Amino acid sequence: MIKKLLGFSTIALFVISCTNAKGPIPEAAQTNDCDTANWYSGKIEPIINTNCAISGCHDAVGSAPGNFTNYEGVKLYVDNGMLKDRALIKKNMPISPVNPLSASQLNRINCWLEHGAPKTSTGATTGNTSTCTTTISYSSTIAPLITTNCAVSGCHDSGSGNGDYTSITGLQADALNGKLNNRVVVLKNMPVFPVNPLSASDISKIDCWIQQGALNN
Repeated sequence: MIKKLLGFSTIALFVISCTNAKGPIPEAAQTNDCDTANWYSGKIEPIINTNCAISGCHDAVGSAPGNFTNYEGVKLYVDNGMLKDRALIKKNMPISPVNPLSASQLNRINCWLEHGAPKTSTGATTGNTSTCTTTISYSSTIAPLITTNCAVSGCHDSGSGNGDYTSITGLQADALNGKLNNRVVVLKNMPVFPVNPLSASDISKIDCWIQQGALNN
């Protein structure tokens, strides 16, 4: 009996010694490009045109519901949730004989949807600037907002790797590539704590300035 107990103890010690004392091996970090601006024109549009808005499917006379030959037609199916459901959740669009979308294409569409499905790099989903009836001045309106809330020490100050907003050069670059719109207007996660969030009025001013071309005026 003692020999059996010793035998079991030896086996148990052997099993324990073969386990990872440091716990489970951590999984590799998942990459995600949602901090990179994605918009319809020139980025999402080629994916839709090649895989969805094709003859017999989501074209103007196709059998599939919806006309995806233009942004407005695609946006209808963004707003009702069908694009996300078919492409990202069920992953049953496009259908054979078209090849399934790649992981990179799916990720790009997902990020585009998360950012509000903007049509252009400015994030103006309708391309209509009629709500911005007043010209927004950089020097008198935008610069003071940026100086107080963004171009502060440790954030977008001089030499910052996140973009130097102490002059119009760095700010204008992020306005024109879509990053400023995504962070301030769409996601509303800039500025970051401890700086107070921007008011709806200030966000609107930045939005209109971007839509008007982010001019140095």
